Amino acid sequence: MQPTSIPLTPRRGKARRLDRTQALRRLTQLGVVGFIGLVAWQHIVYGDTTASPEAFCPFGGLETLYTYLSSGGRTISHTHLSNLALLLAVAVTAVVARGAFCGWLCPFGSIQEWVHDFSRWLQRRVPPFGHPLEARVGEGQARHVAAER
Repeated sequence: MQPTSIPLTPRRGKARRLDRTQALRRLTQLGVVGFIGLVAWQHIVYGDTTASPEAFCPFGGLETLYTYLSSGGRTISHTHLSNLALLLAVAVTAVVARGAFCGWLCPFGSIQEWVHDFSRWLQRRVPPFGHPLEARVGEGQARHVAAER
């Protein structure tokens, strides 16, 4: 019995657009994570002369919102009013475009997705502990291999 070959034809239509969209999404995620990493590195190296990474995080807006409302306009020392604007922008984006912020711009979501992808890649290559035979072949084939012994 010869294995059948799958024809290698280029993707067309919706599948091709999806590939381009995913590539653009990954590039955007990488750019945002790289930017936040650069800001964090500059803040560590140059100290308080540069903006802290919290200044670019919408959760900083959530963090300072209570202080801003209760103290009459003051913010927490390591956050800025821009955090409140980011928080509002993220809330509007979440309502209008659903998961666009979390899927495209949030560094935490990007890193979480990368860890998940790495985990799936690793699970395909490393069998689970305790059941090495069943992990490599299907259940029916495992019984067949065990019966041949």
